[in-house]
Amino acid sequence: MTKPLPGRWPRRLLSTVLIVGALLAACTGAQPTPTSAPASPPPTRDYWPTDGWRSDAAANHGLDEAALAGLRAQIEQELPFLDSLLIVKDGYLVYEEYFNGYDVDRLHQLASVTKSFTSALVGMAQAEGAITDLDATLGGELRQYFGDLLRRDQRNISLRHLLQMRSGLAFDEEALYEDSTSLVIEEGYDAATAAFTQRDLTRYALEHDMAYRPGEAWSYSTADSQLLSAAFGALTGQSLEDFASQRLFPALGIDDWNWVADVNGVSLGGTGLELTPRDMAKLGFLYLNRGVWEGQELLRADWVRLSTTSQGSGVNAWSGQTLPIEWYGMQWWTWRPELFAGQRAIAAQGYGGQHVILLPDHDMIVVTTAEPAVAPDAAENQINESYDLVKYSILPAVTDQPVTDPFWAAPDASPPPADALYTVDANGRGRRALLADPQSQFWGPAWSPDGTQVVFSKSVPAVVSPGSIPVELYIADSDGANLRQLTSNGRSNYLPAWSPDGRQIAYVSGGRGGFDSHEIYVINADGSGDTNLTANDAQEYGVAWSPDGSKLAFGSKRDGEMGIYTMNRDGSEQQPLPIPAAGQAPWWSPDGRQIVYTLESEGNADIYVMDADGGNQRLHIGGPEWEYLAAWSPDGQRIAFTSHRDGEAAIYVANADGSDVKRVSGRNVTAAVGRWLPDGTQLVFNGAEQRAGGLLGLFD
Repeated sequence: MTKPLPGRWPRRLLSTVLIVGALLAACTGAQPTPTSAPASPPPTRDYWPTDGWRSDAAANHGLDEAALAGLRAQIEQELPFLDSLLIVKDGYLVYEEYFNGYDVDRLHQLASVTKSFTSALVGMAQAEGAITDLDATLGGELRQYFGDLLRRDQRNISLRHLLQMRSGLAFDEEALYEDSTSLVIEEGYDAATAAFTQRDLTRYALEHDMAYRPGEAWSYSTADSQLLSAAFGALTGQSLEDFASQRLFPALGIDDWNWVADVNGVSLGGTGLELTPRDMAKLGFLYLNRGVWEGQELLRADWVRLSTTSQGSGVNAWSGQTLPIEWYGMQWWTWRPELFAGQRAIAAQGYGGQHVILLPDHDMIVVTTAEPAVAPDAAENQINESYDLVKYSILPAVTDQPVTDPFWAAPDASPPPADALYTVDANGRGRRALLADPQSQFWGPAWSPDGTQVVFSKSVPAVVSPGSIPVELYIADSDGANLRQLTSNGRSNYLPAWSPDGRQIAYVSGGRGGFDSHEIYVINADGSGDTNLTANDAQEYGVAWSPDGSKLAFGSKRDGEMGIYTMNRDGSEQQPLPIPAAGQAPWWSPDGRQIVYTLESEGNADIYVMDADGGNQRLHIGGPEWEYLAAWSPDGQRIAFTSHRDGEAAIYVANADGSDVKRVSGRNVTAAVGRWLPDGTQLVFNGAEQRAGGLLGLFD
């Protein structure tokens, strides 16, 4: 799920959740409070799938069967990692396909879809009176259970905080993925599971320091879900699995499952559940029916709405910014219509592409399962590609009109803050807004060679996005006037670079096939002649013209690791440098003798310089914070770059030898992608101003 409008911010230059640019809000960290669900009846059902789903023709439920007929071939060709795809519409199973040896009866690992089952069980225990207060804290009402393990600053962590991923614990989810996935790949699933569960996971979670006060910040954390499982056991006297096996699963007709527990018998709250895809769909059906199953209220309607509704504002720990946490509820992901092909969507989401996706306006559920034993980068691609399959292949096959129900309406909230385009004098003075629109996100600008125009990316503002969203290139005059669209290809287009003669623009463009689909394109400045130059099914990142315009330098993973390559302007003679260089986002010096570039290594990124043939590679600007996306000044005397050295992302300028580093974008703005005016007097960049109450930062 979801990444930065690809310019990788500090949790890897490209990631699971598409995060578009630098975002900032003026909100405080207020916590959401339970609200009554809007009064409207759930759909009327003519049967319940307790004893099994009934199948029916897709055409009988407003789906184009001809459009669906191509899904299997598409999956086999483009999404070979998918193990199953199920579509439930109006309570009927209208599409079901299995791949890679899976079938209707074979259990599948759910990964973090487990979290949504955990949330449902908390809601069920609340409906039964076993859990009465979501604001009960580990050091208060639960002190008898947690007391000896708690540090002082952990005592105020509440059930609500754990449900919302707001414990404040400094838990490294990415390290968990990397460690566990390596074990799965090397030793198998059972061995990896045993290595993780043969310990006290409650103690393991609480051994982590606190990065924020409880409730202050959102940070996706399986440790929070594990503590939620432990708290659930303390309050109900039963593990999640025991409670589910006696109450939830029998009610839904689920009679085959596996659920892993730790050495103390505490069920894993954030992963470890295995079900068939058909039984996964039953969780979605329970929620579409607002907690009612065969006339029995298993969950309160208020719980269904609260757990699937976005949170109030808080610090996004991925970026350090304070903003509405609009993408997450209580162990469920929530998606705005403008990010999901016009449909309100709610998702249980798991590593590698495990999904239960609810589309309430169509009374529809989509289930996907996928290969889980993959590295984190591949898992992110699989999640994004699974979402794109739903948005761009399945939803277009729906022929009936959506029926909007106020129960599922996203709460009113200010739109996500969006980056504007700014210019600033090279000495850091005279910052001014060039182009701003609260309904649009601007990113990655570049001047034309004559300084009269600027090209940039423009998209719907989003902090986290399910799969890809269209990001088109636009051009405006140097004063921000005469805005016009350059590309209209529906892809994600970014990091444009104007040719020295002003006739063409090279850029990176990603389709709907994961990051391996990100290629180098070139388009004429009038919008004609859009051409894929690399066409190699390997991820490319960053592109720059040689000073004479005859060649392009770019980063590419065509040999497995990101390295610097060159090609002719027509795409011919693509090759690594004579002396190979690892790195990405290259930029030629004005005399063509050197290249500055970004090298990512061991969780950090620094700026390097080398000769144009790859020789004399050396660290130029670096340190413990991220430094990236460097560009030479037109006179070759300075280098502009983006850095997090002061906490938030900002634009800096250094002398060509790396000395005299100065921040030029200002102290009250997050900023990225600084590019020089041809005369070297100014820079253009995208950024977001800090407002009262906001915290600064820039992501993942």
